Amino acid sequence: AEPPAPPSRPPRMRYMLFQAKTAESIFGMIDGLVPELRLGDSTAALASLAKKAQNLTEAERRSPILDDLVSHQVDLLEEVSNQQTSEFRNRRNAEFLGSVIMDTLFTLKELRQLVPQVAELGPMLSQVASKHVRVLRPFVLVSLVLADGIFDREVLDAVASVAPGFMRRLSPAVMLQVLQVYVKARLPNPVLLETISKEAVRRIDMFSAEHTSMLVYDFATLGENNKKLMDVVGQTASRDIGLYAPEDLGRLALSYTMLGLQDLPLTNAIVTAAVWKLHMFSATSLAYLIDALSQMGHKTEKVERLIEEGSATLIKGASEMAPKLQCRL
Repeated sequence: AEPPAPPSRPPRMRYMLFQAKTAESIFGMIDGLVPELRLGDSTAALASLAKKAQNLTEAERRSPILDDLVSHQVDLLEEVSNQQTSEFRNRRNAEFLGSVIMDTLFTLKELRQLVPQVAELGPMLSQVASKHVRVLRPFVLVSLVLADGIFDREVLDAVASVAPGFMRRLSPAVMLQVLQVYVKARLPNPVLLETISKEAVRRIDMFSAEHTSMLVYDFATLGENNKKLMDVVGQTASRDIGLYAPEDLGRLALSYTMLGLQDLPLTNAIVTAAVWKLHMFSATSLAYLIDALSQMGHKTEKVERLIEEGSATLIKGASEMAPKLQCRL
């Protein structure tokens, strides 16, 4: 990492690299200097090239200067991964590390498909982020989690380990984006799930109906039955059931069924709302709802009637769609 003292190479070079209009001009600035570039300059050169990804010629993609630059960046990142986290605890160094991670992440996203050797940055960046995760800002941590296909479980576990320190700063929408990455990866990290459940309980009135139904569905998908969360969601959803769209009702009902829970006040509220909105349901949402209600142990007459009417609606929809499908085929 950059030492506290001013860098020996003028900061103006970094500015010039970012302002360069062509890859040719970037290569011209660093030609013969790559081994001497410090981390900030090397990162800036790669990020500037990444901004011009779609305009790079075949010759520029195969440039030996670019090969040397990527190898040099890997070496510099390895040095950072070997440093003590305490060296980045002051604000200046922490912000510098965050900017290096964000710019290198941008380079990976933009160039790894066009310049295969750029993919070599991924494993080393993963080591750096995992080692120094405790000094990274929330927006950097979220960016690491949402970097689809770039990092492995090491980064996800590292970010989850510091969830109690940054999750409270995220909006419900961003919190759900983070959670869904772990759901997709089938990683029911206990620290992350406990932190999110506590935040959701604390801020449940800030969650929209859609966010609430998605939250419990994600927990159910991971098989995570957090009693306090499910109780609070049950009470809040029962009170505000009129705000729930058909998709939310189906997702909410199925979530409780997946976890083997039966919340009668919530079920009655869902059924009442579903009866009024039956004509608005998509086939998928209605199937979710019927599936959930069908698995209930004790069914009231109202539930039985909704299952019957919903099933008839699905059958009718399928029969009306069949001739259209045959015509297309």
